[in-house]
Amino acid sequence: MTGARTTIFALASLLLPVSVFAQASVITQHNDAARTGANLAEITLTTTNVNVSEFGKLFERVVDDEIYAQPLYVDGVNIPGVGVRNVVYVATNNDSVYAFDADNPAAAAPLWRVNYTNPAAGIVPVSHTDVGQHCGTYANFAGNIGIAATPVIDPVSQAMYFVALTKENGTFVQRLHAIDIRDGRERAGSPRIIQASISGTGDGRDAQNNIAFNARTENQRAALLLDHGTVYIAWASYCDTGPYHGWILGYDAATLQQIMVHNTTPDGGLGGIWQSGGGLSADSTGNIYALTGNGSFNGDSVGKSFSNSFIKVSPAGALLDWFTPFNWSFLNATDEDLGLQSALLIPNTNLVIGGGKDGVMYVVNRNSMGHFRPADNGQIIQSFQASSAARMNGTPVYWNSPPYGPAIYVWPAGDPLKVFRLVGSVFTTPASAQSAALAAAGMPGGMLSLSANGNAAGTGIVWATLSRGGDASNMSQPGILRAYDASNVTRELWNSQQNAARDTLGNLSKFAPPTVVNGKVFVATLSKKLVVYGLIGPAAGNTAPNVSAGADKTLVSPTTTTLTGTASDDGNPVPPGQLTTTWSLVSGPAAVTFSAPHALSTNATFSVAGTYTIRLSAFDGEATRSDDVKVIVNAPSGSGTGLLAQYFNDAGNGTHFTALVLTRTDSTIDFNWAGGAPDAVVQADNFSVRWTGQIMAPVAGTYTFTTSSDDGVRLYMNDQLLIDNWKDHAVVQNSATAALVANQKYDIRMEFYEHGLLATARLSWAYPGQTLQVVPQSVLFPSPPVNQPPSVDAGADQTIALPAAASLKGIARDDGLPGSGLTTRWSKISGREDSAGGSVTFGNPNALATTATFGADGIYVLRLTVSDGAVTVSDDITVTVKPSAGNGLTGRYYNDPGTGAHFATLVLTRVDPAVNFAWGTTAPPGAGVNADNFSVRWMGRVLAPVTGSYRLTTVSDDGIRLWVNGQLLIDNWTNHPPTTNTSAAILLSAGVKYTITLEYYEKTGGATAKLQWSYTGQALQVIPQSWLFQ
Repeated sequence: MTGARTTIFALASLLLPVSVFAQASVITQHNDAARTGANLAEITLTTTNVNVSEFGKLFERVVDDEIYAQPLYVDGVNIPGVGVRNVVYVATNNDSVYAFDADNPAAAAPLWRVNYTNPAAGIVPVSHTDVGQHCGTYANFAGNIGIAATPVIDPVSQAMYFVALTKENGTFVQRLHAIDIRDGRERAGSPRIIQASISGTGDGRDAQNNIAFNARTENQRAALLLDHGTVYIAWASYCDTGPYHGWILGYDAATLQQIMVHNTTPDGGLGGIWQSGGGLSADSTGNIYALTGNGSFNGDSVGKSFSNSFIKVSPAGALLDWFTPFNWSFLNATDEDLGLQSALLIPNTNLVIGGGKDGVMYVVNRNSMGHFRPADNGQIIQSFQASSAARMNGTPVYWNSPPYGPAIYVWPAGDPLKVFRLVGSVFTTPASAQSAALAAAGMPGGMLSLSANGNAAGTGIVWATLSRGGDASNMSQPGILRAYDASNVTRELWNSQQNAARDTLGNLSKFAPPTVVNGKVFVATLSKKLVVYGLIGPAAGNTAPNVSAGADKTLVSPTTTTLTGTASDDGNPVPPGQLTTTWSLVSGPAAVTFSAPHALSTNATFSVAGTYTIRLSAFDGEATRSDDVKVIVNAPSGSGTGLLAQYFNDAGNGTHFTALVLTRTDSTIDFNWAGGAPDAVVQADNFSVRWTGQIMAPVAGTYTFTTSSDDGVRLYMNDQLLIDNWKDHAVVQNSATAALVANQKYDIRMEFYEHGLLATARLSWAYPGQTLQVVPQSVLFPSPPVNQPPSVDAGADQTIALPAAASLKGIARDDGLPGSGLTTRWSKISGREDSAGGSVTFGNPNALATTATFGADGIYVLRLTVSDGAVTVSDDITVTVKPSAGNGLTGRYYNDPGTGAHFATLVLTRVDPAVNFAWGTTAPPGAGVNADNFSVRWMGRVLAPVTGSYRLTTVSDDGIRLWVNGQLLIDNWTNHPPTTNTSAAILLSAGVKYTITLEYYEKTGGATAKLQWSYTGQALQVIPQSWLFQ
């Protein structure tokens, strides 16, 4: 028996006073200005005590509305009239802020509460029906929109900063508040009405080319940042309803005086900063980082608009540096814009990372961000596909863990939780590890936080809130909180549905990560409550079961052995619960089969040599205790089969082990490839090899190991470097000695690279009684086969026209490991929203060859996801769906009496391909229509080819009026000679058809009627037939 896993210590810890433990605070979204999402001062919660019997819901706190902001926590706050308390702060969409006792389950009433509405005076929160008209009925918020962004706290001045949105007798107002965290009182200078203005030619400008901050259209969703004495706030939009821009405003934290203004698109539009509720980031010198969304970009031509970009802004508001993906325009057109996450500044590096809706993670040097390159993103450090299924709203969390080293954790929608290791300045792909559970499709995936005690083993936990239903973007969904071992994400420690009657979460707060601090997990919900989890103890009188897994074992070869454990219980809880026992594999090189996993005595079958830890757990219905047994499985003496060999093709730039192309077992290391290649799939030059496994010593004594290599070689035994000649050279021998014990196995690893010309790799040994020889196959035992990611190809991009369907023919291959077979799934990643008719229906979404039918035209990205049960990969195909050909607008022609009345007698109805008429003075428009005194009403829909700002232009003689989507854009209802009228800029979205009505009358003389447009990339032209629909 190697050790017991009990509830006794956890129960005792609950009885200790709070002051025994080191305290921590969470005062900003995702824990710090780098947005790492990690609390590395958590000493209470561990991978041992977070389980269904020791961890669960402690209490709930009811509030007055939905919670969109992440809860914040400050330890040791002196509350007037109450005393010192650890306090959790909650902001709601009813414009309220609550302060709750974070520790006392009985303290249901808030320590204090403030609210910034006054319905009797006409001051109420903004309603979701007040905004987002571009989407029809705006549903990203379900009801009120009050304090939606996560506040920030200054623990020194004990001030909290946040923005409250109100509608005051029809006027929309946004205010920055600074309140005292001890009692909620406003600080000096608070509140401050949000106002700003810049010079620019972009959307929403006035006649003097000034662009003012619009309190109605600007969505303050991104968390606030406090850095170097300045409070920074960012804005985006409600469903791209304009005019709007990305704004960053800075306010002096002491006075609330505005000291910084930055606009992302002053000569364009859009470019919002929402980051799925994540905050702006800051480096140690005070520079600010953000990811912007879809909109105008002209930075490649010395412009000032930087949508779809990483931006670095000085504390004074100057743009210092930036990076824009080469395919920014495509990202605009397919609704796959970049600004989905916060900029994560990787600690102790110059790296900033972030991802967009297309699932690509960008790795950028923040000292030289790379700007723009039209053909590719090769100027940045790295970009890789982090999501294989859908969007990844949650900013990754970062931890330097014992097994993975520096790594990020990310959980995209429709995907497993993934770990990407940072090696040097590059993340290894595919993911180094991933969970079995998948996030729900749609939004948001997993919103992550991480807790650990430094980088101590057994303390790292990844916490994730996810939808337990479907897409939570436009509909409330039930949520779930999950906890994973951050050192082994295949191991789920606990989730809130394991004991749903006790621990269920409520409705998911879709973009709020959990707050983990001082032994508790605070989770926002849309069920108008804060849910608090932590360590729990068994009911009074109930003792956890006693359990023993038996003595450790050593097997001479892979075989079946009997494991016999014991378990007993006190019969509690009342009524007595049934004692349930379970055998499980904790660690080992391969799977273990149990003949009866719930019996105390079971047969365990081991197929691969190695060291295994097996756990026997006993559960009495409330408390769990477990014990581990170690099983060492040796390989048969003299039965070696060689070493596992992994062959990589390298780029020739000094970086090795980059592209794995071949895995096999080599019986010995004895190769003279000369100028040839090791295999057809391996290059003749610029390749590397890693051999791994174990070596068994036939006799005791001192062994001399000798390598012969051309070029570089390294030899390790039990992870100790014996030989190191890692450079280009001709054939050379290198030797080292080691004392070995007879019949004992030692881990061995030999690494080799070939740069150019000849290639040789050989491993030999000599020992007492044996002269130098190639190490024979009989004493070499390969590492277990390494599961390689499946390969997947979704096929070539396609263009179709409605109503045709796309024929999809995907290809997937696999190495057969780990043996569970391949599963495949097609999904829609981007394109027109379903609510706008952009549904995609697959004939069989789980077949490689299938069809896709589309509800509307547009540009769609479809993804083929393939999983072998352990690793998930994907490939995308872009399908451009053209509309059925536009046929023009319906024109109704009327003869008028000449008295000033129009649309009097309908005489002609026809479809006009375009409105581009110069009838002159005598030619009538059509049969039965007067040459003078007639009027026309054209009606139909206009389809926007791209997303952006449009200006509509008419040329008329005489009167003309134009409506688009019910908005009157041009009104010149007078007699006049040929006159050009141009509308103000309006925002249209690619693939959306808007209603259009054009009215015209001719009095006498010449008659002209033309309808034109211009937009980014398109000079003024008559609107073509292909974009007009009757």
